[in-house]
Amino acid sequence: MFVLSAPLFCLRLTCGPEDPVAPTPDECDEPAMARVTTVEIGGADEPFLAWTHGGAAHLTRGPQGGLMIGIVIRLSGAELPSCLAQETSVLNAARDTLVLSRTPLHTYEQPDGSRMTRVHWLVFEAREPAVGDTLSIRAVFASTTTEHTVVVR
Repeated sequence: MFVLSAPLFCLRLTCGPEDPVAPTPDECDEPAMARVTTVEIGGADEPFLAWTHGGAAHLTRGPQGGLMIGIVIRLSGAELPSCLAQETSVLNAARDTLVLSRTPLHTYEQPDGSRMTRVHWLVFEAREPAVGDTLSIRAVFASTTTEHTVVVR
């Protein structure tokens, strides 16, 4: 009897969803316009470290097998929104869009008065970048656009 139940238990552990699912974003419903002075984009590292041009970006393979890049957005300025309308894209060196997100994201007040999102995971579905590839991370908020070129490490 022990021999029969062990294989069934193992089979149950290896089953998973048929389609990979991206991590649920920290989405909000009512994005607001804001007067943003500075926009910084960084990776999933803690504490927050803004990417610099040519800096290193680390990719993560999620539990369903998808390759992802985690981004955090930090805003400073007057009247910063708690719900940020944003468009973030990841482009390769040929300027092809690999990932695009238009999800409104919650922002959270920081001790220095800035506001930050939680990590927003962007999943590469069709084309996955490789170590050494150069990527451009572009974020658009109302009339503000910021773009950083990073290298996959």
